[in-house]
Amino acid sequence: MDERMILIGEHLTGQYSLSELAGRRGISRKTAYKWIRRYLESQADGLENRSRAAHHHPNAIKVEVEQAILDWKERRPRWGAPKIHSQMRDLPDCPAESTVSNVLGRHRLTKPRGRRRPWASATPGPLRVATLPNDVWCVDFKGWFYLGNGRRCDPLTISDLYSRCLLCCQALHGPANGAMGRRGFERVFAQYGLPRVIRTDNGPPFASVGLGGLSD
Repeated sequence: MDERMILIGEHLTGQYSLSELAGRRGISRKTAYKWIRRYLESQADGLENRSRAAHHHPNAIKVEVEQAILDWKERRPRWGAPKIHSQMRDLPDCPAESTVSNVLGRHRLTKPRGRRRPWASATPGPLRVATLPNDVWCVDFKGWFYLGNGRRCDPLTISDLYSRCLLCCQALHGPANGAMGRRGFERVFAQYGLPRVIRTDNGPPFASVGLGGLSD
């Protein structure tokens, strides 16, 4: 601000050209002219920094449309942005669903969703090392493929980590086929006994988004 006032003072003396004023203050001729013009228009107030925010927002929602959103929310307090948006599709200036959500949020008419807490692993720490047969079994669905009849095949494999013995390789029609997979486990348990640990990945059907990440 002080530099701008000095620039205006030197300009008012009439002793310097625009180029000389810009050189003395270390600015461009365009910048020097801008501050002189603002001073002539608004005096000292014109030398203050101005907001760079746009004066016109072409995508701003109209007042009538925003009020319509609020009216729907008042009539249907349980409705969220998707349902309110569906009722406004026939309007000439129908806002996007995201705009409806922003209006509700700006007026604090919605509750932000809390972040889902990650479930704690039932066996934290390093993976168990297999020292004997039946210590650790590894279960996985290997790469699926299509059969000649067009049906999808997902091979379920169960192997003993210590001996590397393949205990089961059963073709299932999708990993979500829990009934067939369960029968495969029962046959292996009956033949080889129960392992101390069964190691799987976090994909279906071994894990889910349910309580504790457990599946059925």
